[in-house]
Amino acid sequence: MARSTKRTLRGAKKLLGRLRQSNAKTARPGSGLAVVVSALLASCGAPTVATSLPLHLLPAEIEPAPAELVGQTLRMRIYVGADHRARVVGWERELDEVVALTSGLLHGGTDIQLELSESVGWERSGGPLDNTLASLVAQDPGNDVDIVVGLVDATDDATASFSALVASERAARHVVVRGFHWQAESAALGADGESLSEAAKDSLLVRRRRHKQSVLLAHGIATLFGEEAALGAEFRLETASMERDAGARLKAAIPLELAERAAAAAARQKPAVEEGRLRRIDTENLAQVHLLLDAKKPGVAWEILEPLLELYPEHASIADAGCLVAEARDGSDMIGRCNTAVQLGSKTPRVFLALASKLGGSQPEQGAAHLRTVEALLEPTAKEWRDVALSYQKLSLASSAMRAAANAKEVDKVVKWARETKSRYGVHVGVPLNEEGRYLLALQTALKEVYAGNFPKSTAASKALSRNYPKSIGASLIRCEIAMHKRNYEAAVSSCKEVLAKQPENSWARYLQGVAFARQKRAATAIGLLIEAIERDESLEAAYKALGQLYRKSRDARLSALKKSYKRIFGKAL
Repeated sequence: MARSTKRTLRGAKKLLGRLRQSNAKTARPGSGLAVVVSALLASCGAPTVATSLPLHLLPAEIEPAPAELVGQTLRMRIYVGADHRARVVGWERELDEVVALTSGLLHGGTDIQLELSESVGWERSGGPLDNTLASLVAQDPGNDVDIVVGLVDATDDATASFSALVASERAARHVVVRGFHWQAESAALGADGESLSEAAKDSLLVRRRRHKQSVLLAHGIATLFGEEAALGAEFRLETASMERDAGARLKAAIPLELAERAAAAAARQKPAVEEGRLRRIDTENLAQVHLLLDAKKPGVAWEILEPLLELYPEHASIADAGCLVAEARDGSDMIGRCNTAVQLGSKTPRVFLALASKLGGSQPEQGAAHLRTVEALLEPTAKEWRDVALSYQKLSLASSAMRAAANAKEVDKVVKWARETKSRYGVHVGVPLNEEGRYLLALQTALKEVYAGNFPKSTAASKALSRNYPKSIGASLIRCEIAMHKRNYEAAVSSCKEVLAKQPENSWARYLQGVAFARQKRAATAIGLLIEAIERDESLEAAYKALGQLYRKSRDARLSALKKSYKRIFGKAL
């Protein structure tokens, strides 16, 4: 094709793309300009869409990434659920196309490209997204790829809510995406869809399916790296690229996080140091030490172990025992002995758990690093996962606690805490993984100042959060609370909108907005926001109370169902 023809083709495609994204009032189906552009594309040998298709129903054109890989490449493994494989004819080919479009969405702002390393059939299809995500994390830790994706069954409607369609586990680099519900999406076309031939409608729905799956996957990947609002607050047919500033932040963040992950993995491969083989009697004595520890007799264990430590100062197994006995005795030498075990290449999870527990209060980042090492050492069914999840909770690291809880038993309270913390305070939005605890402490301290009426201090804290965590929701959430307490409800709504722009699923901002609208006598809007807050955080008691008051005032029949839900969750009457 001649160079001038290629330029003409590119220009025509861009013009048609703008038409497709415009409002139906300015780009009517079959408009003369659309016909001219389509004819121009056809004359250049490009594939065309029938001019009878309503332009406002077509998805935006996504500029594909360059054929030659440039910049950072993220390798993905995608698990495809049975439902999706059954619904999509030629699903493997379409999956390649979706990955290419997703790569195009990401590449424009970040120079990041995706590479599909492997697609695997997956028997898991349904259930809540959080449970599916936890199952995926447990099944495949993704040690040999950068991202693990699960593609599962669709919802029962044509929802645009990212929270209903995508779930991401930032700490573990896993994403779950729901499929495309053909019947619901077809019905959503309305009268325009009914006027199309079956062939035209099928062609349109396939294009919309590829576009929607690409945007959802791109949203999930951006969320993994702290940019939850990179593609807006919800899915839109007009989405063709990510928000520019979000792309710049991702471009800086992704290589750093991948480098940190690689360094941590390399450190875990350090071989254990053994100074010769133990004599038979010493092997038996070491076994006796562990039996005494299990029997909670650390004093007796120490009497047997102390000579072994002197005889084998650089033996990894004996150093491990020294750490564990010192922990059980609550000895002042515990950190030193455990550090010695680590330096000798310890592979014993309890050594790192001991260090994490001891250092967590004074050195939370170091404590978290030891817990990540424990995760790398544990088998999926190991009993220590519960201790890991609880330790992450003590460090206020919600994302990491949820990841560990996926393999643990009897940690429902940890999972509940982590979900509430993420939903209300957005600790995973614009905050480095290991600083979630530090950020949460700063935010909650500032909120206490607000509730005490100390607005100068809370305002200063808001500015500090903005400086230290400019991509987080913290500063906006504090400003919203301050405005609420000053009864400046318009300012409160505005600040809470800032929160939701960065974290669309934040429950606390929705609750505050609902209360603000209620006090402005806008009951219908307030009720909608409070319902949304409860849907995202069913333990948000204040939202129930505010919603109950509105229902009582309007004598709304839904009050009865709300009372039942409140009684079930909180065990008392509303």
